[in-house]
Amino acid sequence: MGKKDEILNRYFCDSQRFCDFFNGAVFGGDQLLDPKDTVSCETVCRTAGGLRRQRDVCMKTSYQGSYVICAVENQTDIHYGMVVRTMLMDAMEYDRQLTERRRLHQRSGDLSGSAEYLSGLKKGEQLAPVLTLVFYYGEKPWDASRSLRELVKLPPQMERYRSYFPDYPLLLVEPEQINPQNFQTEWQPILTMLKLRRQPEEFLRYARSLGEDQRISPEGLLTAAVLTEDDRLLELLTQEKEERGMNVLSDYMIEKGKMEGLETGRKEGLETGEQHMISLIRCLQAENRLEEFLAEGDDPQKRARWLKEYGI
Repeated sequence: MGKKDEILNRYFCDSQRFCDFFNGAVFGGDQLLDPKDTVSCETVCRTAGGLRRQRDVCMKTSYQGSYVICAVENQTDIHYGMVVRTMLMDAMEYDRQLTERRRLHQRSGDLSGSAEYLSGLKKGEQLAPVLTLVFYYGEKPWDASRSLRELVKLPPQMERYRSYFPDYPLLLVEPEQINPQNFQTEWQPILTMLKLRRQPEEFLRYARSLGEDQRISPEGLLTAAVLTEDDRLLELLTQEKEERGMNVLSDYMIEKGKMEGLETGRKEGLETGEQHMISLIRCLQAENRLEEFLAEGDDPQKRARWLKEYGI
């Protein structure tokens, strides 16, 4: 598991954050999962045949004698077989419940009749529901199947019987679909930042307001850096002390906003920008520093520093 996965999964493993995410992203703000009644579950799914799958995060919420199992799978890359992957993990959890019920009934000896012995369940007995949420926060729009039927290709002769073939929907959540106001924890500012990641000016304005109106924990700031896929911010936050987290975020976003504004200005005045670069290259050639300049790549901040150094 990579560093980013560890940060995000660790953040989700807090029951209050986990429940708030489900309540806000899936249940529209209704408080159906209560962190006081929610505990972590085994994240490894197994079958008797040796098949094994690893979930990212899994929790169990109790409801007066019954319970619901909820899981989160975090995706930064599009997975064209995700619907099958989640279906398999959910099926393995149901199979685990069946195996456990059979074992408990065999110990108590309370099964009667061939149907109950065959299934390992008493008549009318029910299993706990399983709900897996796929949180996709990648840059590209999700273009993979959102249900099993979309993934399955039927022969033309069977197309009219498509409804007979079982379906399995993918519960996919994307930042653009989420209303940050549905959340009660710091998921609200984190998801607001995530929604604004492609709007530099709005992002900067919101980042500046965080120190005044809302506080985000160090873990939350690291999670925000992972979700926005900002490796530089993640590096800065990892290096800084906890109490400096909000200041690092504000300072970094202000500087980033300035540089993106400069880059936007250059794009709008492309001809002027090209003239500046030509002038800079000529100066560097005259001082035998061109190789040093090219070695630094296309970093806008470094290019701006070179331009400033030569007064261009």
